[in-house]
Amino acid sequence: MTAERILKNVQDAYLGFDSYSDIGTVERVPPIGESSVEFKTYFVRPMKFRFEWSDWHPHWGKEHAARQSMIWSDGNHSYSWLLGEVISEPVLRALAGASGISSGAALKILRLLNPEWAGSNPVWYKMQDSRLVNEEVVDNICCSHLLGKTLKPDDTEVWIDKYDQTIRRLRINTNMTAEEHVEQWASRLADFKKWGMPTNDLPKAPFQPVKYYQEYSYRHVTINEPLSDELFAFNPSELSSR
Repeated sequence: MTAERILKNVQDAYLGFDSYSDIGTVERVPPIGESSVEFKTYFVRPMKFRFEWSDWHPHWGKEHAARQSMIWSDGNHSYSWLLGEVISEPVLRALAGASGISSGAALKILRLLNPEWAGSNPVWYKMQDSRLVNEEVVDNICCSHLLGKTLKPDDTEVWIDKYDQTIRRLRINTNMTAEEHVEQWASRLADFKKWGMPTNDLPKAPFQPVKYYQEYSYRHVTINEPLSDELFAFNPSELSSR
């Protein structure tokens, strides 16, 4: 089977899931301090979702308490819980706000489950020049390992469960010149301004060349199993007690 056919099967599979959940991590290699992120995803078609994640101070790591954050929708309204504040906001804005501080994890699977949330942005599952590298075992699961291009040649790798087409590992390779780094942040700044989000904390020049990869691992993946409505309920008192 070709890589293109496998990716099409993945998209069809996720569009057909009535519900989905996972528990996962993000690791940056090489790391910058304590760069790991732990997350959970819950989704019920058509519009209920919950994405929560924890990250740690880059110097102290897990010696200190994690920063906990969440975005979610009850099917009618969407919310974000960032820096201890609950905000009701449109789903695309919630996703955009969560993208950077979750190391991109908020977008990787939710956009696959609901392509309308991707807009016109490039998405990894529509990578170009894709090819099947080999078959590998990931967490005791036989997977197809694909390599291809989202923005630059061979910047995207994915390991796909051969049985149910779910994603088990995703790796995004970043290799930018200083000029490309400037362009990336200019684009991100434009997005933040578009959604009326604060930009004071965004890094300033000078920008340096960067080379690293971020690896997203998905474990405890479940599909088409009942998920309680309570997972998607708006309950600020519960959140404030976390």
